[in-house]
Amino acid sequence: MKKVIQSVVLSVAVAAVSNLVMAQEAVSDAWVRATVANQKATGMFANISSAQDGTRLVAARTDIAGVTQIHEMAMEEGIMRMREVPAGLPVSKAQGLALKPGGYHVMMMDLKRSPKLGEVVNVTLTFENAQGKRHDVQVAAEVRALNGSTAGAMKGHDMKGHDMKGHGEMSH
Repeated sequence: MKKVIQSVVLSVAVAAVSNLVMAQEAVSDAWVRATVANQKATGMFANISSAQDGTRLVAARTDIAGVTQIHEMAMEEGIMRMREVPAGLPVSKAQGLALKPGGYHVMMMDLKRSPKLGEVVNVTLTFENAQGKRHDVQVAAEVRALNGSTAGAMKGHDMKGHDMKGHGEMSH
């Protein structure tokens, strides 16, 4: 009986260690762009790092969108174009991967509802390692204003003493 218990404990320990080895990605500063009424798409942005080379971001999903894809924006013949990157994106051990407006991003289309400023959107990112094994990383992405600022950043700020000439009118 003692050998059976030792085998079970060893198996559980090996499984736990292999899960730790697989989840070698870190996602920071994740945010989703807020939408306006009736807007059916938005993007998620973040910084991703990996402890190993050969890792790729291959998929994403979220409950708030009917379709979630990995996209890139690139200049082609003087026109900015956006398209899906079906093969995914490499996450370099040395440089990581920046998902940012105007570049690579997670595109959320056919929105089921509008993400509201300050709320958190749960997004699942799927990574594939050099051996072809896939694993998911859960991300909590804050909804931010169209310019990427944190929700309510200007709320309660006193603009007295600031020269606003040439900036038009501001309203809160």
